[in-house]
Amino acid sequence: MRRWAEILDFFRERKIRSVLVVCHRNADPDALGSAYGLKNLISESYSLASRIEIVAEDVNEVSSRMMEAYPDITVEDDFVTDPDAFILVDVNNVEHVGKFSEKIRKSKAPIIILDHHVPKTSTNENAAIMLIDEDSSSTAEIISSIYESTGRKPSSVGATILLIGIVYDSKRFSTIKRNVFHAADFLIDAGADYEAVLSVLRHPIERSEKIARLKAAQRTKMIEIDGWIIVLSTVSSFEASACRALIDLGADVAIVSSNRKGGIRVSGRCTDTFHKETGVSLAKVMERVGLELNGSGGGHATAATVSKITDVGEGEKLALRYIEEQIRQWEEEQVKRVT
Repeated sequence: MRRWAEILDFFRERKIRSVLVVCHRNADPDALGSAYGLKNLISESYSLASRIEIVAEDVNEVSSRMMEAYPDITVEDDFVTDPDAFILVDVNNVEHVGKFSEKIRKSKAPIIILDHHVPKTSTNENAAIMLIDEDSSSTAEIISSIYESTGRKPSSVGATILLIGIVYDSKRFSTIKRNVFHAADFLIDAGADYEAVLSVLRHPIERSEKIARLKAAQRTKMIEIDGWIIVLSTVSSFEASACRALIDLGADVAIVSSNRKGGIRVSGRCTDTFHKETGVSLAKVMERVGLELNGSGGGHATAATVSKITDVGEGEKLALRYIEEQIRQWEEEQVKRVT
């Protein structure tokens, strides 16, 4: 992978010795597994590195179980000394790294981005190098492809940790892109333990998450646009899980809001069928909502979030407007193609 060679050349030219690998808030197994894999890759490929640390404001529940199963994964929750370079992993927006965002913005250290989400319009302005592959189901898949392109293989533990990230972000291979099975095969060949992967990911839904899902269903408002069922709801937490539950109930699009300490957060999910037949990208929808309401939005075409806004109603209204706009644009494009 040429961009990886570009990153190593950049390190050599700048004589980079210390690197902070930064995850998004509430780091999930894809973010954490990718950061761990990247840390090992740098150690193996670049001899001048004397300090490589993973930092995350916090991690989610599944990541906590992964860290318990694999104590080699060490994560700092803050940093005092600026590194020679930052690498944002599984995130392409500085705002989404939480309490580190201000420190990173004020630092003179260059920013490198390694991600699989739809890039924001402002991403180019902040990064020295970007390695973004929207065709990958997960960032761990990108790390795996880097290993393969360099002729290296991760250790069996490293391969298992990367596979956890791939299986987690692909929802156990239910949402896949072109190379996901190739990446999984490569990691299993390197010694990944698939039973251990499932052991980390297998867990019953906690009572609080069940209640959030049920309340989301109870509070649902339904809207139809061109026959597509779009539902809106609010919860106090687990908004992404609530979105998934509403999709499972039959919604084509689910938009669920929660009022968090740092501001209102709105999560959106849609089916693959809705995305393919309407051209709607929730990543673009949520980015526009964030820009309009001074928040921060982005994500995937079928799963995206906006945070730090102050008005739930306005956020929902704008999301619906932008979804309808994209549907109309798609319809117009289809008519033009036919004529």
